[in-house]
Amino acid sequence: MHRKILDWEWYSDVNTCRLFIHMLLRANWREGSFKGTTVPRGSFVSSLDKLSEETSLTKRELRTAISHLKMTGELTVKTTNRYSVFTVENYSLYQHCDTRNDPQETCERHSNDILTTTIEEDNKEKKKRKYIKEKERVQIYFPDDKELNQAFIGYVEMRKQMKKPMTDRAIELAIKKLHRLATLPFSDLMDNKHAIQILNQSVMNGWQGLFPLKEQDADYQKKKGGDTTGTNNQSRREAANFYEQFLGTGNGD
Repeated sequence: MHRKILDWEWYSDVNTCRLFIHMLLRANWREGSFKGTTVPRGSFVSSLDKLSEETSLTKRELRTAISHLKMTGELTVKTTNRYSVFTVENYSLYQHCDTRNDPQETCERHSNDILTTTIEEDNKEKKKRKYIKEKERVQIYFPDDKELNQAFIGYVEMRKQMKKPMTDRAIELAIKKLHRLATLPFSDLMDNKHAIQILNQSVMNGWQGLFPLKEQDADYQKKKGGDTTGTNNQSRREAANFYEQFLGTGNGD
């Protein structure tokens, strides 16, 4: 940047000067494209929110500074409903080259080392927003039970950390298996507390799959009717008592 900027009419206006220098650094040093829109050299894609974040200027201060730059012909702005294309007029005049060496080579090296294209920055910002969005997004697997839903989210997150992420189909099958393992006796309803214990068991042990509870499985299966020994013995005793009474031997005759 040439020292003649000291004579620039907006140099003493801190906000306008700051924004203009920032735009010189943000502008594309070569032509690019953004979502099908050509972004020429000296232009860049941004928004008031983004500029405010980068310069620490308020939106009101930005609007005033942009108005100054547009009024004196240093800046043009094309705005859509999603973003704006800012163009620094006479951009090439602000690019200082070392004419003692090869000017083209020096300018190109300067641009490559210092200026970052809008396209590259937009890609980084897009990845950052996507990461934040994924972290903040809360999946709803069991809308009627917050605790159970959280337990299942913990199980899915554990699978991701194991480098074994679950597909939508795998999640669907896991929910069905959980329902089967935690179904209440003589019912199609799931015991949510039991389901939470099953999920926590897999998370605590680092298991990929879902399995019956080790400690409580025998008692739980007994409640579901898996162990019928007691019921069969009682039926046999009742049948024997009835037979003895029928023959008249039950009263000692």
